[in-house]
Amino acid sequence: MREMQEQGWKERTVTVSTYTLLIKLKENLKKHKDEYEKAVIGYKEMAAKRLKQELTAASSRLEKNFRMLEKRIDEFDPDEQNNTVVLLDTVHFKMMVPQDHSKAYEVAIQMAEWEENKTIDLLQSQFQCFVMDDWEWKNEFESVTKRYLSR
Repeated sequence: MREMQEQGWKERTVTVSTYTLLIKLKENLKKHKDEYEKAVIGYKEMAAKRLKQELTAASSRLEKNFRMLEKRIDEFDPDEQNNTVVLLDTVHFKMMVPQDHSKAYEVAIQMAEWEENKTIDLLQSQFQCFVMDDWEWKNEFESVTKRYLSR
């Protein structure tokens, strides 16, 4: 949409069947929910696997540090002792969380269901979202979803 505006094109309006729009919105919502639910399953599986990996690595570091510190205490050298003993450093990991955008579809569906006319005028940007299922968040959603669906 921004590309069109940058080229000086004005946003057009199109008149569509309210019934047809409603069907398309519901199809798009179902597809979105299905993809989101599958991504959540993939996220949970990947997060659980990653958590176990981090636990194994942390346990190994903990054991190694424990033995090293135990030896340092046993071989007491005042020059090598300090006030802080680190048994285990911070353990964390980061994963992108799937986001549910169903509310955006539900608002558009409610608007179409409340429309009293048989047709409804949509701006080009609305058509892009509602009919073509191309929302401003779509690229990020697909990227995150793809990550967990291809596990």
